[in-house]
Formats: sequence, C-alpha cells, structure tokens
Amino acid sequence: MPLEAGRLLSTVPERPSISLSPGREAVLAGVLIAAIYLAASLSTALLVGAWNDDGVYTVLGKSLAEGHGYHSLHLVGDPVQVKYPPGFPVVLALLWRLTGSVDGVQRLVSVLHPIVIGVVAGLLWWLGRERFGIPRILLGAFVVAPLLFDASIQYFTIPLSEPWFMLGWAAVLVSWYHAEPPRRPAVLPTRKIRSPACWKWLPTLKSNFSSKPTMPMVGVGSIAPVGLSL
Repeated sequence: MPLEAGRLLSTVPERPSISLSPGREAVLAGVLIAAIYLAASLSTALLVGAWNDDGVYTVLGKSLAEGHGYHSLHLVGDPVQVKYPPGFPVVLALLWRLTGSVDGVQRLVSVLHPIVIGVVAGLLWWLGRERFGIPRILLGAFVVAPLLFDASIQYFTIPLSEPWFMLGWAAVLVSWYHAEPPRRPAVLPTRKIRSPACWKWLPTLKSNFSSKPTMPMVGVGSIAPVGLSL
C-alpha cells in the first residue's frame, strides 16, 4: 500500500514556481505601498498649516492659481516669497484650479502623494533588483519597511514637498544607473585579509563606481531634484 501511494504521488505534476520579473515586482511593490497609504492616511483630519511649511506651500499655490504671482498672501503686505522654491507650489496651483478650496487641495494631495510614494518605492525596488540583484528580503527591510512607519505615512500625505523630492531623487538614480549596462558585481573574497589575493576585487569595485554616464544623464542628475521636488 505505501508503495502504491508513493507511485501515485510521483505521478502528480509539480506546480511551476512563480517567478516575476524585476519590473513586475516593482509594480507590485508600488501598488502595495500606495494602497496602504490611501488606507492608513489621516492627513485630511489635520488642519493645513499644522506643520507651518504645508501652510506656506498651500498659500503659494493659491497665489499662483489666482494670478497674484509668487507672493505670501498670508503675510502683511503680501511680500514676494524668497525662501521656498516654486516647483511644488506650481503643482498645488493646479490643484487649486481644480478644486478652488483649501479642503479640496488637501483631499487631492492625500490621494496624489500616496501615488508619488508608490512610484518612488517601485523605482527603488526595480533598481535594487535589476541593477544590483539585492534579495527581496533586504529590499523589503530597507526600502519598503521605512515607508510604512506611521510617521512616514502621515507626513508624506500632507502638502509638503518631500514626496516630490524623493521622486526626483529616485528618478535620477534610475536614470544614472540605466545609462550604463549592468556590471558584474564584485564578490568579496573569503581568504585571509593579509593575503595579497584578498584585494584583487578592488579594481572591479572601483570600475563599478568610476564609470561616467553621458552628459544628458549628468544634466538630469543636476536639474531633476530642483525641478521635481522643491
């Protein structure tokens, strides 16, 4: 009887293992992060201006939307704003045009920013898997987990520029490393450190970091954080 049972089990076809490409893994990671942010965010329960900077950004967006220029309408004399860069206020100006109210802008930001953070998580996941071959468990621990802290969720879903800064930073990293073909990662030797052969991996490691991307990538690396984030 045991032999017959063993024969029957041996004839059962094995299920093929599920293997996702780095791109599909990145999409799943981004969608998961965005969904968690949308479900867990309490940003709409906070008053705009509770963090000071969010109030300044929102007012600047209103000033741009209403055609008053880059002025701080909440200050006496409506002075020109010279501290905060205009990138994020331009985004808020578009939201002001769509909604026409502080509450409307706040609600749209609470939906838009989770998507932005999801894209950031997806880009970093793709970079870690495709470019560096980092194991999923390490990416989950050091890329996804910090984004899931309650403080991160609540902070990144209010009208602040940090999500856009992270998006510009992640886009620059992906563009930078995408400019050159993947290189074979250096493997640390297991021999004794005193052995001269121990240090043969240094030229390989140096070549990984000394490759110069093309000039367009340098331009993207210089401009993107300013244009997309602040």
